[in-house]
Amino acid sequence: MSPEQVTEPVTGSLDDELDQFAAVFTILGSLHYQVPDADHLHELLQMIDEWPLSRPRSPSRMEEGLQMWRLSREEAESRQVVVADHDRLYGDSAVALVPPYESAHRNREGLVFDEHTLQVRAAYARLGLAAPHLHREPDDHIGLELEFLAQGCLRVLDARENGHADESHQTLAIVANFLRTHVLAWAPSFLSRVSEQAQTSFMKGVALLTIATLDEFDRCLDRVWRDSSTTGYTEVSTKSETGCS
Repeated sequence: MSPEQVTEPVTGSLDDELDQFAAVFTILGSLHYQVPDADHLHELLQMIDEWPLSRPRSPSRMEEGLQMWRLSREEAESRQVVVADHDRLYGDSAVALVPPYESAHRNREGLVFDEHTLQVRAAYARLGLAAPHLHREPDDHIGLELEFLAQGCLRVLDARENGHADESHQTLAIVANFLRTHVLAWAPSFLSRVSEQAQTSFMKGVALLTIATLDEFDRCLDRVWRDSSTTGYTEVSTKSETGCS
């Protein structure tokens, strides 16, 4: 089956879904990476009822995260308090309670800059991307991995808009493989620990929303390949498309 046959049957709502996922992964990725300034934090909490992915297939899970943000707003959690919690969890200035790096969770010694970091770097390069602090900070920070998913969605949308079905299919395969081979291999358990260890409602919400969004995205990709009557998704999610083992 050609790439054109793979992508065309799902043109209807796929673009809208990918656009929403791109927006959500961008927001969540940035929040895992660093806490925004007070104005942007306040603005974000005022937009809870306008959150993308308004019709998730697992509404209770998404709603749980949004409810945490509503509590954060009602409790008037200050940026200073959220920053302190982010620092305590991710080790911005001290030892991390829950290291935000894939490599730290996928090798026995808990080390960073290992083979998983290099595999993630190679995956980024397939879309012409690179970590912002290359060689100084591990490429496999949860925030950067979510941003990669966002950029992948945008690349697929751009290719579809310009009628490049082959490029669209290939990019979607790279994104699906990265999700299954990397993100889902460690992020769910990591995020569960963050939600349990977080002292602020805001950071609990960030973790829970990320869990729900990754689950929705996995379902979406699975549906794309299934509706396209191809076994491609099963193949790209297990084969070494990004040079990963």
